Amino acid sequence: MNEPRPENSLSHYLRDILRAMDAASPFSAIALTLTLPDICGSIEYPEINRPDQVGERYRRWCNEWAQMVTVSGADCYALRCAFLHNGGDEFSGPAARYATFNRIEFTVGQIGGGWAANAIPVGAGQMARIPHETFCRDMVGSAEGWRRARSDDPRVAEAIAGLMRLRPVGP
Repeated sequence: MNEPRPENSLSHYLRDILRAMDAASPFSAIALTLTLPDICGSIEYPEINRPDQVGERYRRWCNEWAQMVTVSGADCYALRCAFLHNGGDEFSGPAARYATFNRIEFTVGQIGGGWAANAIPVGAGQMARIPHETFCRDMVGSAEGWRRARSDDPRVAEAIAGLMRLRPVGP
């Protein structure tokens, strides 16, 4: 995938994910990737803004805009909660109730020249095994596709322009 165009603030996040993967920093890439639906969803659905609606907004954005990602929005949200809040990959708590899988295990590298994603039975449920490279690149592509599709909406453009930026020190 080509790097996102540099003229928007969202592209800084997307390039950082790709750079983390190139630098063999999969945990950093996964963590920032899991925040993309939060960022994009909060811009896309400003009316869904109560704290108890975060999961709904996250799942909705994934299901509408990240259809190339191997797992559902519910699984992505359960993973986001497990990884970003507890550092794990097993789903629990309220976020797990809508998920198809019990956990998502990420792999690193290739086997036989390619990547393989699959579902594996685990106890009473299922586990998804996904190459982190595929997950991150698919989510980056989804976020960039969303940005391009919504680029003519001034509200979206303004919100993207207001995302955090790093600024050089000095005059």
